[in-house]
Amino acid sequence: MIPAGATHIRVTDNSKNYLALQNGQAQFVINGNWKISDPGEYNVAGTKLLYRRSADTWESFEVSGPTQENLHLMVLATATNSGIEYEYWLPPDQYALYHGRRSPLRQAHHTASYFPRIQPTTSTTTSATTTRAPPNTTRRPQW
Repeated sequence: MIPAGATHIRVTDNSKNYLALQNGQAQFVINGNWKISDPGEYNVAGTKLLYRRSADTWESFEVSGPTQENLHLMVLATATNSGIEYEYWLPPDQYALYHGRRSPLRQAHHTASYFPRIQPTTSTTTSATTTRAPPNTTRRPQW
């Protein structure tokens, strides 16, 4: 599912399969109900969608958005699926609704305070060198 409000949507497939797209009312708008759509521009979810397809194995959807309803991406499988790549952007206020506390761009989310590691101290006497362990501290996860 591609949520309502998504922008910069891009979906590509490099196989003999066909991408299919349903709107929020579960109606096929591209390649559905046993019909293959012609490449071209379509009005979908309140915005324009550009559907492109080569003669053999490549096809794509591109939508600048924002979409006004959820879109459901599907595959009409006629051969082994070699992988579908897709991406879309969401406004920051909608991101957490669909992705929780996961961070965009695969960046780590820090949820605990950082406690620097205390280095052992070394002191020298006339007869020997002794090393003391750091004080007993409680460790918290960094992620």
